[in-house]
Amino acid sequence: MTINKYDPMSFHSGAVPTADVDRKASDCDRLWFQQNPGRNYRIRKSLFGEQPLHPDMIGFIVVRQIFPGCRRRIGFYSSVAPVGEASEAIARAWWHALAEEQGL
Repeated sequence: MTINKYDPMSFHSGAVPTADVDRKASDCDRLWFQQNPGRNYRIRKSLFGEQPLHPDMIGFIVVRQIFPGCRRRIGFYSSVAPVGEASEAIARAWWHALAEEQGL
């Protein structure tokens, strides 16, 4: 079992961001995966408007690159922010746990 610094307390169930926010998030993720060609998963803080604000938690997005140019995102909240970039293994584990939780 991989130990990580995320401590999720609530999962986001699918708010739809505006087209501008979605485009900005997509551009951000596309550039990140171009700069990290060995990666297929990442965890990042959600952009403002990408998911509803939570009064006590930080919004995060797990991104899975299915193939270059095709990505899927799942949001969640955590009471703590990790230090540094999550590894591929941790991001992949979070993706699969969240996807299973949400029936994806």
